[in-house]
Amino acid sequence: MSTEYKKSKDVPTEILCKRMDEIATAITACDSGKSLLRECIMRIPVELDHDADLVLSEAARRLREYAKEQDVNADAQKPCDFCKVIDEEHRYFCSWCGRKLRAA
Repeated sequence: MSTEYKKSKDVPTEILCKRMDEIATAITACDSGKSLLRECIMRIPVELDHDADLVLSEAARRLREYAKEQDVNADAQKPCDFCKVIDEEHRYFCSWCGRKLRAA
């Protein structure tokens, strides 16, 4: 682990995932919580790719961002009210929003 990353958003997702796996393993270890305590130590200076609170916080932020993107993409694929009328007329494109309705 390192201090090479200056912002949480700069830490590659693969590194965050690896670290979350390590944290999950520590949570489930049967050693009276010693592994979890060891994994949850906050370091000075901070290590954005190691400190459990920062890793989990950044992962949660990325998941929320991904979910928002998925919602936007789903909304973009829904036909507008005008598309519904045009589609019933068997046209290929909605002249209102430009959405392709059927393969030409």
